Amino acid sequence: MNIVQLCSAPPPYGGVTIYGHETSKELVRLGHRVFMLPLTKAKKIDPDYQREINYEIVYCDKFFNFATLVDFILFSFRLLRRKDAILHKSLYRLLISRRSLKSVLGNFYLLSFVYWICVRNKIDILMGHHASARGMIALIVGKMLNIPAFVFVHGGAIFFDENTTSREKALTKWVLSKAYGLLFCSNNSISRALELGADRHKIYHVGLGVDASKYRCKEKRTKSNYYTIGFLGNLFPYRGLEELIISSFKIVQKIPNLRIILAGPDPLRYWNRLRALIDKVNLGNFVEYWGEVTQDKHKKFLCQLDVMALLIKGKKTGSLPSCLEAQSVGVPVLTTGSGGVDEYILPGKTGFICGQGVNKICNGLLKIYEYYQKDLWDHNLIKEWALDHSWRKVALNMEKVFKNSKDCSNINVLAKIGKPPRLGNGFHKGI
Repeated sequence: MNIVQLCSAPPPYGGVTIYGHETSKELVRLGHRVFMLPLTKAKKIDPDYQREINYEIVYCDKFFNFATLVDFILFSFRLLRRKDAILHKSLYRLLISRRSLKSVLGNFYLLSFVYWICVRNKIDILMGHHASARGMIALIVGKMLNIPAFVFVHGGAIFFDENTTSREKALTKWVLSKAYGLLFCSNNSISRALELGADRHKIYHVGLGVDASKYRCKEKRTKSNYYTIGFLGNLFPYRGLEELIISSFKIVQKIPNLRIILAGPDPLRYWNRLRALIDKVNLGNFVEYWGEVTQDKHKKFLCQLDVMALLIKGKKTGSLPSCLEAQSVGVPVLTTGSGGVDEYILPGKTGFICGQGVNKICNGLLKIYEYYQKDLWDHNLIKEWALDHSWRKVALNMEKVFKNSKDCSNINVLAKIGKPPRLGNGFHKGI
């Protein structure tokens, strides 16, 4: 099959980026041809990722030359002459979700770009990551070309906040209701999608993976080392970082050589707020912020950890890749039980679920430390648990969903497949 993924390409590090990158690699190894369309201009190159790429990345240069202008005009003519109410309503919702004329024209141009990539490469399957603009673009182009258009529903777009406009909410709900099929890696996200009106017959939980070969570095901790608590991911308020800092302040006298390392992009400039809190509780000598990490620095980060703290607040899904990456080097994970992280740990064996709130987080951190003191962590068992979640299994699950869709003549037949099947050893039953 020829497959298009509308997904950001590495770098930088990020859960959705990693998902697109790793599944594309494995789908190619299974014999498929995969195109990744980041829908952006080309970015800086990370040599470590570049050596791994076996799929085709096609960046979108957002300017018109003669060829792209002709494509744009022809695409617009074909789109507007189609007498399809769902198609036209989808286009309308996509265009009005943007606030400026420039953004509206940009989305229209991206539609043309994806359309012609699909036409010229005889694409069989189209998948947009996130139930947002990318998902809507996949839906529209799939409708035009009669291609099964799937949406991979990650945590971001389906969990609204105070900045989400009514038009963006309407777009997300429309994508969830009209997509050919919905792929997930979290039961937490499935529950939210159902709340927003997703059809449970279109839902497939294909699981999450980790490439443990990148992170073979964990050495046995000695008493002279720091005791390091880590966090990896975008610095967002819902990730529980303020609670982590306050909890660490309360237990710093009980854990010798305590150190906290935070790593990941800071799109909201949240680090300034965290820095003020760190200074307020006098933890300046105990906390390091590494910023956005390359793949090499990512490995070095994991190799220094004793516990990964993924303390999600509220319902929003997040930090799932970081959970498995930490466990792949034998590091236990502490989670509040929110955000879907608990789905990827074995409580008491590969980590703990502590619940939300500073006091519960303190108890969880101290319990993990106590297990270290008593030598109760089986690091090999933790690694084996992570290794059972391979990207190969995820790709096989995706392949089976795609092949099932190719046997269906339309979306109504697909809906009759029923509950998500158990797709191989890597499948986690969704609903």
